[in-house]
Amino acid sequence: MTNSSTCLQDKSANFLSPDSKANLSTTDAKGAWTGERYIESLKDSRQVWYDGQRIDVTSHPSFSGMLNKLASLYNEQHKEENSKDMLWKPEDSENLISVSYMPPRNSCLLITFFPVAVA
Repeated sequence: MTNSSTCLQDKSANFLSPDSKANLSTTDAKGAWTGERYIESLKDSRQVWYDGQRIDVTSHPSFSGMLNKLASLYNEQHKEENSKDMLWKPEDSENLISVSYMPPRNSCLLITFFPVAVA
């Protein structure tokens, strides 16, 4: 499988027009989730009811397994061995962003991240 960092260097066959680039700004993006930031984001005014009681999903034991698993998955993308394939730094932001939000700018990126789409 092609490494995403190799594809990012490939400037050929750019799929994005100048107009579409303007609509894809990442300037205000906070960056890829970490497990801690994900859990903190759940501590808001939402109402979650479980077994007839309003609960806080960040501390309720029935949700701890799922919550910890999701948090660990978000943390995985920041590990050195994974970050080169799971995160990218757009030109208009200082934050690393998940590749799931990266529009494929060339055929290499399209094949790397969406192999089924071109099969």
